[in-house]
Amino acid sequence: MRIYKKPLINLFYLYAALNYNGYDKENNSKGMHPFRKKVRDYLQNKFVPKFNFCFHPYQYTKEILINNLIISSKTNPDFIPTIEYLQRFIKETNLTILEKDFLAETKKAIEPYSKTLPKIIKITQEFFTFQPESQKIIFTVNLLESYYRGFSIQIEKTGYLITGPSESPNIRNLLHELIHFYINTIKAPEIPASHIKKLPKEIIDNYDDFLLSESLIRALVIYLSRKFNLGYQELNLNDELMLYPQKFLELLSKGQFNHLSKNQIKGLFTKIINNP
Repeated sequence: MRIYKKPLINLFYLYAALNYNGYDKENNSKGMHPFRKKVRDYLQNKFVPKFNFCFHPYQYTKEILINNLIISSKTNPDFIPTIEYLQRFIKETNLTILEKDFLAETKKAIEPYSKTLPKIIKITQEFFTFQPESQKIIFTVNLLESYYRGFSIQIEKTGYLITGPSESPNIRNLLHELIHFYINTIKAPEIPASHIKKLPKEIIDNYDDFLLSESLIRALVIYLSRKFNLGYQELNLNDELMLYPQKFLELLSKGQFNHLSKNQIKGLFTKIINNP
């Protein structure tokens, strides 16, 4: 698996527009990253019409990575107005004036991952006995995103691993998103209605059919962090509300797995489903 670490200019354009249109999510108690503040300050006095970004940022990110901000016959019709808006937004705000700063700041944020990322990739490659669909990984830090937030996107044979800013390499996020590339190749069984009754409604609404897979990934992050001395990790409040991460972590710890195959993962899913 080849690894490329680089800034993604279209991601910068998208998130500049998101921030201009009210994307204010921030997990850092000390506030937004300085470069994010700089971009928001620059845009504050611009008078481009607002746009209703009604989908999750993940969906817009995936679309601009696929289409490179160009409308073609392959463009999802739902996103044509978005791309048209972004084209206008970039031009009317003269956003290219910040490109040099964007490149410099993003490269600076990526640099601390130079040793950490290959180590985490090696751990996942050796732990799973099967390969993900991704033949290469493109990694970047999105400074216009909230601290500690990120996601992975699969486009054909390329996996994009995108993380928000952090004071030091966000190992938990790296592990989480890399594991997605493996677990997403396996279809999880449906959750029984008897289980759903025990789960908070917001958890079902947020994760729906991906709840089991997401839960296993969260448990594996804790398990592998402890197993390979990547820093002690524990389940957070959201993990506990999901119920399943704790159950998966108990199964993993009991089994003391050194490797995981697809059949073993399917077996873990089955044990969880059959446990009332």
